[in-house]
Amino acid sequence: MEIAPVVTPLGSADRYFDGMKRSISDDTGHPEHRAARYARSAPLVAVTVALVILTSMRAEGNRSVIGALIPGLTFLAILAVTSVIHGVVRAQPGREGFGVVAAMLLGLLFVPFGMWGPIFLGAEFFLGVGLVIVGWRGKDSGLWIPGVVLLAVGPFINLNGAANTVPPYDSTSGVVVLALTTAVFAVLATTAIAGERRVRAGGVQVAGAGA
Repeated sequence: MEIAPVVTPLGSADRYFDGMKRSISDDTGHPEHRAARYARSAPLVAVTVALVILTSMRAEGNRSVIGALIPGLTFLAILAVTSVIHGVVRAQPGREGFGVVAAMLLGLLFVPFGMWGPIFLGAEFFLGVGLVIVGWRGKDSGLWIPGVVLLAVGPFINLNGAANTVPPYDSTSGVVVLALTTAVFAVLATTAIAGERRVRAGGVQVAGAGA
């Protein structure tokens, strides 16, 4: 005698992920595949959190070695989170190279004079380097363009450009610029999350993906 399947609350979740897996293209650059992997929102959320920490440290006058570690640790966290996501939805890993970027940024600190980079150019600069690399590899202008912004913001703050041009024309000018940058990234991250949700729901392409 055939036994009828038992419907549980987990059944709907299983059907959701099965449906998601069927909708994902084998092409890792396909919009549905990128949305399922949170390929844009995960880096933007992680970098926004990193910028919040850097802003807080700068406001407190803390320029310790922790700041130099933040870029590499940020992309290491992105790698960990996206690896879990890949396992949940059984999606193929993308070509962004989060692990390569994390290893590069952490390895930089151990080469001669490598520690001077975050001190003079700022940890923000190296967060930008990471976003430019993963955005370029993933063909996502929604990542590499914000990365270019951070490439400019880092030196501008750390080489006294902000202190010379932004009121109140002192050390707090860098805090102001970094806080505004963090707010912009928070908006970008929120927009990316909403865009990926729309893609997963209806197959609408996120603007900039594949650009």
